[in-house]
Amino acid sequence: LDDIWVLGVDDGGKMVWDHTYGGAGLEHAQGIARLPDGDLLLGGDTWAAGAMDMDALLIRTDALGKAKWQKVFNHPWHASNVDVFVSGQNVTLIGSEESKDEVFRFYVLRTDATASKFSVQTWADVAAESFLGRGALTPDGGLILAGGKGSDDGMDGWILRTDANGASDCACTDLPPEGCEDGNVCTDDARLDRKSAPLVERCLGSI
Repeated sequence: LDDIWVLGVDDGGKMVWDHTYGGAGLEHAQGIARLPDGDLLLGGDTWAAGAMDMDALLIRTDALGKAKWQKVFNHPWHASNVDVFVSGQNVTLIGSEESKDEVFRFYVLRTDATASKFSVQTWADVAAESFLGRGALTPDGGLILAGGKGSDDGMDGWILRTDANGASDCACTDLPPEGCEDGNVCTDDARLDRKSAPLVERCLGSI
């Protein structure tokens, strides 16, 4: 079993608190961000006991790491979280996914500090393996995403920028997930089962 471990230290580097989070399964956290009220958000993934695959995980704690709630976003593919970002009360999770047929894509999941509703986008290159390596939030609420994709010569890098609504200058947008209401806002029970926008050459910047 793997659990998530988070610790807090003082200005001198001395540990002042620590907590673990998890259950009868595998849990990992790759990202941590602070909300305006001081609470923490942990972005990760979980393979819960009895689950078919890895899913995205979001945990909210108080400023001292005491868990308040956790939310699992059920993916139809094997999901691996990369990071979590906070802008006001808006929360963004990013990560990669892999299907049982070894098709790779990456996702951007947007929610709020309560995680009661969410929207999601995915991008994929059907001709090559593609994965997400890093991301960053832009001042206007958009994202800069960077990763790699397979080629005949090995692995090539790519960069994709979106605005706050997830649109990019190459129109890499997604269809609303099944089970969603209000256009592209999903309810708690909606699965992240959706079609991927193509990761085409004009979406990419050179590295």
